[in-house]
Amino acid sequence: MNTNQLSAKIRLKDSHVQFECVVEGQQPVMVDYFPPLGNRKGSTSLELLLFSLSSCLGTTFCAVARGRMKKQIDSLVIHSEGDRKEGHPASFKTIRLFLRIDSPDMNAEEAASVLSAAEESLCPVADMIRGNVVLEMQYQVGTGPLIML
Repeated sequence: MNTNQLSAKIRLKDSHVQFECVVEGQQPVMVDYFPPLGNRKGSTSLELLLFSLSSCLGTTFCAVARGRMKKQIDSLVIHSEGDRKEGHPASFKTIRLFLRIDSPDMNAEEAASVLSAAEESLCPVADMIRGNVVLEMQYQVGTGPLIML
């Protein structure tokens, strides 16, 4: 398998704009839009971008923390939200990520170091949006305070 080339297919499913999105060997993902254009039977494309960015940063965070730093990550929850630009195209102008990290052996400074590296140089989705969208991150390790990165 060539990991430098990825492919995906979408297929229109109804008389509106619901699409079935398929990557070979994986479960399909449904994409739709708000009425009246769509029927809201799936996530919107911009919501999928939030999922993609969150999961990319989460994967990168876990890979570095667990692999390089040998830290135990018991839980990682990422909530994301985006503010859209006025007019068209109504893409995101700002995306905010709130990360809750549960780890018995990682402190806030270590988490900040991993998150900075993930955003600045390791996560390919963050790399693609850098310069086009303001990315704001806040994180909390355990029951500690919410910290702005």
